[in-house]
Amino acid sequence: MGAIIRCTRRPRHIILVKKIRREDISPTAITSDEWDIPKGGVKKGETEKDALARELKEELGSNDFRLVKRLPFSICFDFPPSLQKRFKGQATRLYFLEYRGDGSGLKPASPEIGEVRIVPLSEANRLLRFKETIDAIEKAKKLKLLQDCKRVTGGACFSRRLGAFRLRT
Repeated sequence: MGAIIRCTRRPRHIILVKKIRREDISPTAITSDEWDIPKGGVKKGETEKDALARELKEELGSNDFRLVKRLPFSICFDFPPSLQKRFKGQATRLYFLEYRGDGSGLKPASPEIGEVRIVPLSEANRLLRFKETIDAIEKAKKLKLLQDCKRVTGGACFSRRLGAFRLRT
């Protein structure tokens, strides 16, 4: 599962992570300039929400997020031919969250992540490596989820209207 995270203190900004190691492929697999949204797998015995909280803590170093909703679309992709012996394709369920912090507490706790950035939507497409992630963010824009929350809901934050909760590990 993965998360598109809007920053409530910075309208029209989202959180991206820079992956520097692909532990899902190999503990030593190094990558460069692989900007993406936070995402990861569900471990045996975990619920999706538990896995989401764990991944956010690992990749962003924080659980100061409000879960707004599960998105009505997923990211689907195939692995490169060199990995298709181990992996076929994957569908990543997506959630929409809000981050209420100022960014100072965002520090990756995983060796997979080299950097965390709060970026303007106008810059996100330039940084993102995967077309499927860019498409997912465009779909979230069309659902009007990435606008300033005051404009979207007339003053009340979107997550409160939906009765969202704070993720905790």
